[in-house]
Amino acid sequence: SLLLVCLDFAFLFAGLCASLDHLMQQQSGPFPSWILVGDIGFVFIFVLDVMLRFWWTERWRQPFGKGAGWFYFDSAVTAVSFVEVVCRISNHLPIAFASLRFIRILRVANLLKHLHGQHNRYLRELLLLIESIAASLWVLLATVAVVLFLLLVWAMGLSQMIIASLTQDGGAGGMIDADIVKLYGSMGNTIFTLFLAITGGAER
Repeated sequence: SLLLVCLDFAFLFAGLCASLDHLMQQQSGPFPSWILVGDIGFVFIFVLDVMLRFWWTERWRQPFGKGAGWFYFDSAVTAVSFVEVVCRISNHLPIAFASLRFIRILRVANLLKHLHGQHNRYLRELLLLIESIAASLWVLLATVAVVLFLLLVWAMGLSQMIIASLTQDGGAGGMIDADIVKLYGSMGNTIFTLFLAITGGAER
């Protein structure tokens, strides 16, 4: 299973490189066909792997027994990947699903499971670091949520000032500067612009 995860990671990397090269060269037509064929093959193998593990471990007898967390994690990733591949085959891939192929990369988390079972003294410090990061993950997520909420509040206030500024003189039908449309033309753009501003990615 670990070898399969590593091979899938390498395939995803190669597929992303090929897709970016295809787009940057402005080539017409679909992406290279080997990407979709490989995705179908890997997803099929992962589905088979989950089914065999479910049967071999008799998961229905102990749904929350040992290893249940990793099993359900792999099952969720496999289910999302299966839906994404089916949508691509049927040529009806919604915009919201366009980035779901990335979800398969999360399978590299299985490396942590295999490292945890090792007792090599050279891995103890690495495992301690990983466990420390995992322990502080909820605090990090809470901090990110607060920052995003503050960005939303400032974006709403800034948007209201932009609306007032644009409508006080010529009304809503006048010409609007292209930079204003690009940077503050919607709530999403405004939030993204503020995020770039606080992280050093934008000067305006």
